Order: sequence, then C-alpha cells, then structure tokens
Amino acid sequence: MSLRQAGHADAFAVDPRSDEPGRRLDAYRAVTVAAVVALLYVAALGTKHLPPTGLAVAFFAAAPLLCVVALLVVTARARATADTALAWFGTGLLVGLGAMVLQFLAFPLVAEQGGLLGTDRQSSAALYLVFHLAAPLAAVAGALEAPARLRTPVLLAGLLLDLLVAANLVPLPELLGPTGGFTPALVTLEWVVVGVVAVCTVVWALSAGRTPASLRGWAGVALSLMAYDVALNALGAQRFSAVWWASLSLRVGSYAVLGLAAVQGALGALRDLESYATRELGRREAQLQRSLGLTSRLLTSAGDLAAAVTTADVAAVLSADALAAADGQRAVVLLPTPAGDELTPVGDTGRLSGTGGWRVPWTDLWRDAAEQAVFLDEVNGRAVELPGLGTTPFARLSSLAMLPLPAGDGRVGLLVVGSHTPAGALGREVLHGLAAQGGQAVARALAFESEREAAETLQRSLLPAGLPVGTGLAMAARYLPGERGVQVGGDWYDVVQVSRHEVALVVGDVMGKGLHAAAVMGQLRTALRALAVADPAPAAVLHGLDRLTRELDVDEIATIAYVLVDLRSATARVARAGHLPPLLVSPGCPAELVEGGGSPPLGAPATERPEHTVAMLPGSLWVLYTDGLVEDRDTGLDRGLPELVRQVGLLHGELGLDAEAIATRLLTGLSGEGSADDVALLLAGFAGASTPVETSPAGS
Repeated sequence: MSLRQAGHADAFAVDPRSDEPGRRLDAYRAVTVAAVVALLYVAALGTKHLPPTGLAVAFFAAAPLLCVVALLVVTARARATADTALAWFGTGLLVGLGAMVLQFLAFPLVAEQGGLLGTDRQSSAALYLVFHLAAPLAAVAGALEAPARLRTPVLLAGLLLDLLVAANLVPLPELLGPTGGFTPALVTLEWVVVGVVAVCTVVWALSAGRTPASLRGWAGVALSLMAYDVALNALGAQRFSAVWWASLSLRVGSYAVLGLAAVQGALGALRDLESYATRELGRREAQLQRSLGLTSRLLTSAGDLAAAVTTADVAAVLSADALAAADGQRAVVLLPTPAGDELTPVGDTGRLSGTGGWRVPWTDLWRDAAEQAVFLDEVNGRAVELPGLGTTPFARLSSLAMLPLPAGDGRVGLLVVGSHTPAGALGREVLHGLAAQGGQAVARALAFESEREAAETLQRSLLPAGLPVGTGLAMAARYLPGERGVQVGGDWYDVVQVSRHEVALVVGDVMGKGLHAAAVMGQLRTALRALAVADPAPAAVLHGLDRLTRELDVDEIATIAYVLVDLRSATARVARAGHLPPLLVSPGCPAELVEGGGSPPLGAPATERPEHTVAMLPGSLWVLYTDGLVEDRDTGLDRGLPELVRQVGLLHGELGLDAEAIATRLLTGLSGEGSADDVALLLAGFAGASTPVETSPAGS
C-alpha cells in the first residue's frame, strides 16, 4: 500500500502561475553563421564589382536609422524586463548613435566643409572609432553588473565626448592621409579597437550563456559584426576599396541585424504573450470554476451543518456530503469513546450495507490520521487492511481517506471515506473543507448535548420524583424538555394530598429560561406545598403565592392552574393565575375547557383570585398542561387548543381512565417528535367517591 499525507493548508493552495514565454537564441551558432556570411560577402566583393561611390551616403545614413530602431526596442525591452545588462547596452547604442550621426554629417559626400561643427577628416576618423567602442564597452559594463545609477553619468560623458571630437577639440594624431588613405596610427588604433570589441563580445556572450533571451543573443551577434567591420576597415586601409565597402556593409549589417531582430523579437514576444495570456486565462478560469464549485459545496454543507443539532445529525450531514464529494461508497464519522481506547462510528452511510455495532481500536494509524489527513490507495490490487476493520463495510474497499475533525487546538474525531478509486484533487480539497467545518459542528453538537443533558437533569430534579398513591385518583404526569435550547425551563407540575379526601392538582409555568427561571419554579413549588397544607382553598393558595412573588421581585411572568379535587363531594374548585384553562371530560359528555376561576398572572397588584366550582361524574378525567403542548409559533393556540380538546375526548372514550396510556398518546399526537417549548402534562381520573385507585410513579 502507498501512504500519502496532505496538510490542510496545501489542499487550498492556489496553483502558481506558469512561466512566462521567453524566446531563446543559440548565440554561439548565430555568431558562427554571421562570421561565415561576412567572409562570403568579402569574397564576393573581391571580384572588383564595387558599388558606385554615391551609394556610400545611403550606407552611412542607413546605419544610424537602423540603430534608432534597435535602440527603441532595446530600451523598451530593458524596462519591461528590468534587464540591467540590456539597459547598459542601450546606453552604449545611444552614445554610438551620436557619433555616427556626427560622422555622417561630416562625410565629404554629404558636407564638404565638415558639417555644422566643421569636423575635419581626423576627427571624422576618430568618431568612427568612438561609435565602434561605445556599444561594446557599455555591454561589458552591463555584463559585469555595473550599478544602474552610473548609466546617466556615462551617457552624458559619452555624448559630450562625441561633441568634443566632432568640434575638433580633442587632440588627435594624423589618422587620414591627403589622399584618404589610412595612416599607420589609424590602422594600429583600429586593430586595438578590434581586440577590445572582440573581448567585449566574449564577455557578453559568456554572461548571457549559449541560449540567452533572443534580444541578448542578437546583441552578441551585432557586437561580433562590429569587430569584423573594424577589422576589414583596418585591412582595407583606404576609403572606397573593396574591403572598405565590405566594412561599411558590415556596419549597416550590424545594426540591421540588431534592429530587425529586435523588431521581429518584439513582435514575436507580443504573439507569445498573447498566447500565454490566453492559456493563463483559460487555466485561471478553470481554477476559478473549481474554486466556485468547492465554495458552493462548502457553503451548502455549512448550511446543512448549521441546521444540525445533535452529533448524529451532524455526522449524517457530514458523511453524506463527504460521500458525494469523493464519489465514495461509504462514509462515517468516528468519535472516541469515553474511555478513549476505541472509536465508535456515527452517521455511518453509503451504498454498501454495514454490519452495525462495530468499533475500531485506537491504533497508531488512527492517531496519525487525527493529526494530519491520511489517504490510503490501492496498490497491486490489494485491499486496504486496517486493524479492526475486517468486519466493517470498509474492508471491501480499496481506498480510504481519513481526515481529522479539528476544533480549536484539538481534534474531536475522524471523517473516513472509503471508495473503489482514490479521490481526485478537487475531491480531496472538498474533504479537507468538510472536515474543517465538521469539526466545529461536532464540537458544538457535543457541547449542546452535554449541556442539554445537564439541563434536563436539573429540571427533573426540581420536579416530583413520583406521584402520590392512594389518593383515589388515576394519575399520570409527563415532562418533555423543549427542542429549542439547552437552558433549563420553568414548566412544572405537582400533586399535593392535603387531606384524606382532598387532592390538589397543580401545573405552572415560569416564562423564561435559565437557572433563574428554574430557581423561581422551585420556590413556587415549595411555597405551594406549604400553603396548600395550611389552607388548600385555591384563592388562599394563589394569594399566598402572590405575596411570595412580590417579595422575590420576579422578572419573569409566572402562571399557575390549581384544581382542588374533593373526592367525598365529587366536586373540584378551580383557580387560574394567567394560565391556560384545565380540561375536563366526563362519560357521555364532550370534553370542555374550564374557563372559570381565571385571573392575571402571579404577582399582579391588588388582584382578586376568584374560584370556580365544578361537579364531577364518576369516570371524569382532568387534564392540566402548559402552553408548550398546544401553542405553535405560526398559529398560536388557534389550532393546538381545539385539537387537544378533540383528542382528549376521543382518547377518553377509547381508554377510559387509563391515564398513562392517554398521556403517552397525547404527547405523541400533539408534540410529535418534540416540541419547541417545554411541556408539562398532568392527568387525574376520578373513578368515583367509593372507588379509590392506586397509581404508579410519574412518567417522564
């Protein structure tokens, strides 16, 4: 098997941008070809078929024009690519361009008197040497990485030298004879220039390498042609000879190669960049589509996880989403057992049937997976074999993805996805994202369940442990915690046997949540028991609770329904303080709400507490409840209360005084799987004055 691990941060890394296109030139081969072409050209001119003398003006003019073209492209590319070496080369071209223009203006066929500056023949020859040295020397400065800040001073100094030479202000030896022939001094200087240019060319070539960027390579070719130009000029030693024409032609060729290659290279670079941009946009668009798909999946999962409350709900959502993301066959969330030595599956789902009740030992591999994602892929057709998985659905799968579920600084469990083929790159990214979201959701659900369990334990500890027996009433009670939170509620019930023939039935509600509401509920229940024993009359009990409520300065509204049943006289006295009316159903009569005895909630100032007396028939059933049983957020009491009356009537006709069965059926019929609010329910059946009934402890 192969084991590959991938960190969470790497899963979401953006692919790096691909390398920008760059045209390359085999500089060594190009220099060799240039040398061969130069030799062939010189050989051709050896046939004595020379161009007319006037054509020299065109050659002299073409060189600076081509130099201008090359200079513009070289400067633009140097700025665009931040190439300091090219920038230095451009500086040398500009100095050489100035010298070429000044020499052209002083050429005898253009201006007999040496042009505007009166440049004599000696200075004109010196300008020839200057513009052949400017570009090579600047190229060496660039190759040797001379500071960019020196370029401007060098440029100004070079242009100043051009002007001084052209104005005959630089002392010079005799370079040209009376008939235009080259003196030994000029020939010697030209051979020195040839050596310098050759060295500069070699330095440039070595710094650029064999396959430099296209423009750098052509610059090297141009430098080599400059060396041939000066060498031929020295060999000719006289204007308008065959070798001199070859030299002049190579001068034009040097800048023609550089200018045309620069333009062609720039156009090629634009085409390459356009193609590159199109490819890069397509690649980025594909990445964006992938990211949008990933985001959409994670947002959908986040919404599902936000709606999940329990660990089972969270695990079911997480497993289903992971299964879809990885195109897997089985997915499960593994949570540590309380002992910490095993992992138990939650939310086990998939296309393969499970064995049920399975667990896996907490081995080193699972511990590794709890720290960093582990992906196990099939190799040589062998299925994945892990300790403890032999009897699980994963034993038949060849690829497993195991990802930790992070929460804060720790891990709360593992997400495991099994499939026949390994998950792709996008699938793994989604799994990483799901695991990150799922860890927080599982931690929240675990905290919710822990707090809810504690809240329910506290709530039940404040309610009666059981209902009294031997009261002569068939009783049943239920308390159902609400589904909307983990805080303790204020719903409660109680049964107080105040005398041999009198039993007080009580249901109350402290509107609110939290420990304060529970504390008020406990105080009210304790006070009611004491008050009922002292004076069980409903009005007296409610007045006593009023006084207590005012003294407690209760912020929450407290309501109560109090029914004092007299078994001897078969009557009941009812008083309500802001509570829903109790329900009474008698044999042969429809169920009805006992509306009498109503008054404001407890603690209302200067409140009368009226009572309402009801006669009971043998077989009558009392139903006391809190609003959580009948109230709906959308419809209020309009639907729930009539439905309670209807169901009590039907169940009483079917089950008689079987209070336990009726209580169970009522909760199922009215609350379904759960109520948004707490529910307290108390039932008491009156069999008759002479037929006491033993009852069992309260249900839950």
